[in-house]
Amino acid sequence: MDFGATWIGVGQDEMYALCKEYNVSTFAQPEEGKSVQMLCGTRGEYSGFIPPMSYLGLIDTELAIRKCDAIAQTIDLKEPWNSEMAEYYDSVTVEQFIDQQIWTQDCKATLTMAVKTLYCKEPSEISALSFFFLVHSGTNMKILCEIKEGAQQDRIVGGSSTLPKAIYNQLKDKAKWVLGEPVDKIQILPNEEQLVQVYGRSGKQYTARKCVVAVPPALAARIQWDPLLDATRDSLLSRSSAGSIHKCIFRYKTKWWVAKGLSGVVVSDHGPLSYIVDHSMKLPDGSEFIGLVGFCVGKDSIEIRNLPLEERKKRMLQHIEKAFESKEAWNMTEFYEHDWASEEFSRGCYMGNLPPGIMTQHAEHCDYMRLPWGNVYFAATEFSTIWSGYMEGAVRSGYAVAQEILKKPQPNPLPLIGKEFGCPLELNPPKVKNLKRAKKPSSSSGFWVALLVAAVAGLAYWKYQS
Repeated sequence: MDFGATWIGVGQDEMYALCKEYNVSTFAQPEEGKSVQMLCGTRGEYSGFIPPMSYLGLIDTELAIRKCDAIAQTIDLKEPWNSEMAEYYDSVTVEQFIDQQIWTQDCKATLTMAVKTLYCKEPSEISALSFFFLVHSGTNMKILCEIKEGAQQDRIVGGSSTLPKAIYNQLKDKAKWVLGEPVDKIQILPNEEQLVQVYGRSGKQYTARKCVVAVPPALAARIQWDPLLDATRDSLLSRSSAGSIHKCIFRYKTKWWVAKGLSGVVVSDHGPLSYIVDHSMKLPDGSEFIGLVGFCVGKDSIEIRNLPLEERKKRMLQHIEKAFESKEAWNMTEFYEHDWASEEFSRGCYMGNLPPGIMTQHAEHCDYMRLPWGNVYFAATEFSTIWSGYMEGAVRSGYAVAQEILKKPQPNPLPLIGKEFGCPLELNPPKVKNLKRAKKPSSSSGFWVALLVAAVAGLAYWKYQS
């Protein structure tokens, strides 16, 4: 079972390469059959990418996807804060963008579902600039949301943890490993080499020439630093918050949904489960795990957190029964749940992101989060320009840091003010282009195009009927 990152897909070349290198097999995510959508109080079954909705809603959704993809391509992946209209997109939330640019309720509900599932946050919490960066980082909307030929195409046999375990097994005799030792403090020693002293929770200390901090940005800020991180870096790391999610797995004896001609995929614009998918897989011992996995995200996750376990299960099973129109939902044999916001070493999922306005407000310093601090380096999926927020992004970020260390093995001087150690200067920021103050994009063009298409289609249908 996978309670954390689960899928790899199209364009995630480094993950596939690692699986091949360490002889880890993958298998296709089950998706045969129709999907279910619960939208605006109605239920429908469908095949393909866009769920069923009104005729105008379909046109609006197609135009909205194209608009999002087009805007995303204008976002600079290395410096999104320097992109065309960056200041405007960072000043509005995704919710505001949807309200301003989308004009059918069906399309608004569909995009809201997609954004909640991608971020585990409400669209009102997310900067439009952050969203368009994520879309560009993952290629486009269709690839981000699809299973076949998308980001959710394949899974790892035995679960995603099989890969790091395979890497560890090959390297365990070639290096000294210390596992199960959380780090509470990192100190850069005031000596010529500026060695890094790491303090474990057990009280043990470890000294190194170089140190890589590979945790979510917000958790990196919670480490006790000596000397203190510079204020700008600390502020940016602290504000990079992750979303809230309860990932729940329901085990069954049979794939009863397949017998109904369903794939197991459910998307819903109301809680508690925004997304459900088949979680069945072959286990290493040759047996088969049969089940569904449900994602309770954003405010739905926050609302159920303090409910008793049995009440949470009841609400989720009621949701599954309604989605699949089957009492079989209640015949589960086991139930597993993980609240990622309550997990000490993640405090949320799937990735951290800056709230609206912060990226362009700190445009000259946003790169600080991924720059080294003396001989301490930072790696995280959030710092990757490609597939940010995914396992692929994490691997790419790790490679980038490793290459930087190999390229410059000598000590990095920690910036000082005069001779007073512990009062760091700001690192020299890259030059920042003048942020363009642009007017918000007009939604009228999309309306008139859609109206024209609808008129032509209506005329053709009328003539056909005649």
